[in-house]
Amino acid sequence: MKKLLIAIFSMMLILSLCACGANTTEGSNTPSADSRNQSELPDEELFNEIGGTNSTKDGGYEAFSDARLEFDHYVMEKSSEEEIVMYNQSLVLTPETEVFDYMTPLIYWGETLDDEELAGKEIVLGLLAGEEKSNQSADLQKESDNRYTMTIETKKGEQIVIRVEYNPDIDALRLVAENSGEHALLFEYAKTGDGYAAQFYFNAIVGGTYGAQNKSMCVYKTIFSGKDGSCARFDGVGEPVSLLEGVPDEQAFIDGATHWFTLKDDKFTGELDGTTF
Repeated sequence: MKKLLIAIFSMMLILSLCACGANTTEGSNTPSADSRNQSELPDEELFNEIGGTNSTKDGGYEAFSDARLEFDHYVMEKSSEEEIVMYNQSLVLTPETEVFDYMTPLIYWGETLDDEELAGKEIVLGLLAGEEKSNQSADLQKESDNRYTMTIETKKGEQIVIRVEYNPDIDALRLVAENSGEHALLFEYAKTGDGYAAQFYFNAIVGGTYGAQNKSMCVYKTIFSGKDGSCARFDGVGEPVSLLEGVPDEQAFIDGATHWFTLKDDKFTGELDGTTF
């Protein structure tokens, strides 16, 4: 239920900020910006109560996402010291815009769907589909304690099915998305001691000329622990071995990649766009 409430709170926060920005009335009786914000923004105590700043949950998609974001930010920060990485890191960092729509269930509900979230699903689904949205309809079904399915019908006539399966014993997740019966995305992550491994498999943009995109079935892989880790992209390959069956060591995980880099002890090594460093 906390994940649902956080989503609702986020929407309230956005609407409140928009209202504050639109209120530009001048005059001696106009409240200060600080007083307006205090009166119009949702109560901070509510945010804390639903877990916005006091989450005690160990593991799960949110913990993985936070750790990965921290690692990616550190890579971007350190890339200024290695020109090849600075200009070519996008070759191996997952293009979020290409997979965002298929990651929707994890963003709103996380790795599992509890009964309270299922009962209140229409609140969030109303943000995703409707008259002024790109989706015609959306639905959510709980298959078991650790499995659920989201279905979406777009206004273009696409039928999207997204299945989420979570293994709490090893803190590993698998998401499979199909668009009108065709493979759209495979995403997995798995805990690795004090770090994570993850992979995305989809038809990705790998180049283009004169406005025409070149696409290929690619696997984007990342494996990291703290500030050390590796990112890689494999072009023109088939579906990878599932991480739910076990995670290989770092070198084996990225071996044979088309593009890759490793960051260890604040130093980069790798091969990006045909250049070794």
